[in-house]
Amino acid sequence: MKTKMPEILSFISEEAVSRKMISEEIAVHFGYDKHHFSRKFKEINGFSVAEFLSSLKVEKAIFELDEEKRILDLQETSDFENSGSFTNTFKKYTGSSPREYKTEMKE
Repeated sequence: MKTKMPEILSFISEEAVSRKMISEEIAVHFGYDKHHFSRKFKEINGFSVAEFLSSLKVEKAIFELDEEKRILDLQETSDFENSGSFTNTFKKYTGSSPREYKTEMKE
């Protein structure tokens, strides 16, 4: 699996997020059992599939913040379940809430 990791990461970045795939679907796509896939993914990368997907969603939100989109719209288009989940995950990866981040960008 280690040799396939660049392909797996690329697939997740380019396809899985836009298709709203979950870890199990990604594992099946590459022919792995979901438990084995999740365990090896974290062992190789140091972060879980879910953490990687969340970081990609936050990156997408940051990019769209640059485009002057409203924060509420970002939460909806970034595929987070609710505003609390979006705000908490955003803050985990950036150190700021979406509103704080947007304000800091304007300064």
